[in-house]
This record gives sequence, C-alpha cells and structure tokens, in this order.
Amino acid sequence: MSYKLLWYSIPSLFDTSSGAAIRCRLMLKKLQERGIEVHIITAGIADDPSGITATMSKIQQAVAEQTKPEQTPPDSIRFDLDGMSYLLIPTHSSNFEEINQKEQSQLYAHFCNELMTFQPDLIMGYSGDVFSASLRHEAKSRGIPVVYALCNGSHLTFGFPDCDLVFTTSQATCDFYKERTGIKVKAVGNFIDPAMVLATPEERKPEYVTMINPSPAKGLAIFIKLILAYTARHPEEQQKFLLVKSPCAYAHGFLPF
Repeated sequence: MSYKLLWYSIPSLFDTSSGAAIRCRLMLKKLQERGIEVHIITAGIADDPSGITATMSKIQQAVAEQTKPEQTPPDSIRFDLDGMSYLLIPTHSSNFEEINQKEQSQLYAHFCNELMTFQPDLIMGYSGDVFSASLRHEAKSRGIPVVYALCNGSHLTFGFPDCDLVFTTSQATCDFYKERTGIKVKAVGNFIDPAMVLATPEERKPEYVTMINPSPAKGLAIFIKLILAYTARHPEEQQKFLLVKSPCAYAHGFLPF
C-alpha cells in the first residue's frame, strides 16, 4: 500500500506567475514519481491572472479527455494530470481578497470529503490566511499530521501551532526565522527543473541583468544601487537591467533601465 499525501492550497498550483506554486508542484510530481500517491485540492487564486491563463488550455484538455460531454459542470473539477489527481475549486476571481464565503464552504466540504475518502497519511500545503488554518485544524483534529511548505520570509507573525513540520528551501531562510521568531524550520533544498528554465546555447541571447519578483526583502535596494554603480563606472556601455513583475504592488509590470 502506497503512502498517501493530500495537498491543499487556495492559491492555484497552476499559477505560473508564482514561484512557490511552480516549485511545490514540481516537488509533488517528484514525490509521486517515488511512489507516493498524491491528491491535490487547489482553487483559482493567483499572484497575477495571467499566471492561470497560461496553463488553462492544458487543464481544459485534461478535463475534456476525462469528462463526458453530457455532464453538468459541478462546483469542482476533478482530473488527472502528470500522474497526479487534481480537484480544482473554481473561484469567481483570482484575487485572494475577493474569494467569498460560498467558495470557501465548497472548498471546505470537498476537503473534508477527501479526508474521508482518500484517507491521506499526511496533509501538506501553504497559505497564510485564516481559512486555510481551519483546514489544517480539521486535519489535526482527525489525527492526520500536517506539514507547511514555507516559501518566503513573510510569515513572521505565525507560530505554526497546527503544523507538525515546517520546511523551506534554504538554510538562510531557516536561520532568518530562528533569529526573528524562534520558529524551528527545516531546509529541504529547492526544486527546479533545468529544462524549464535553462535555454540551450543556440537559444541563449543575453540582454538583461534581471531581478525576478523584486521586493525590499529580496534586495531591491541592492539591485538599484548595482544599476547606479555600474552605469556610473561604465557610462559608455548600453547594459540593460530588468525588474520582472512582483506580487507586490507596483505601478508598472516591469521597469527596464
């Protein structure tokens, strides 16, 4: 009998604008390849609406191949993709602040049903909202261990009392939480598929020095100072710098220099 893992997240694991979603979906795929049975419950919230649009055609194709045409669209969509079982809870908006009570109730009901029918050995997920805390509490009340995937440094007010394990990608992030909050976090390394991010020598055409998802915590000020220092020292060069859109609130999607 294989080990069973149930993933939950209101933020969509199909959001290509979210590094956390890309990383965790790849992690789950690798766990599935190692013989762990993975079921995923996720909703339609995204860092940027375009992040879901980019993968929607693949989802629609998977659904079309597994759903009979005469079936009435339910409040959830179940399908298999890349060897993993998905239960997608559609939301009327991709904005976290606009998810409504009806959608939360639907997600909660499906989550509880999955706990009973799938009977997972472990719950894993992320999301710092109060509603997601209630999902973790529900699992804990049934005696199911809960693991939190900590993907950034913005959870400093959390104590994670409802989690048996909190893990992150780097020792630096672990040290940051230990120093600032005293919370013990485990480092498991990053999950990156080189084929998804590396260009071939023929495709590679370097043009920009780039910072992805700029924010003060990630060193935005250092990057700006680097630009100023470089252009002051090499005024004759036409080196371009690029800030790629962040989940933070910026007036423009990217700022070329």
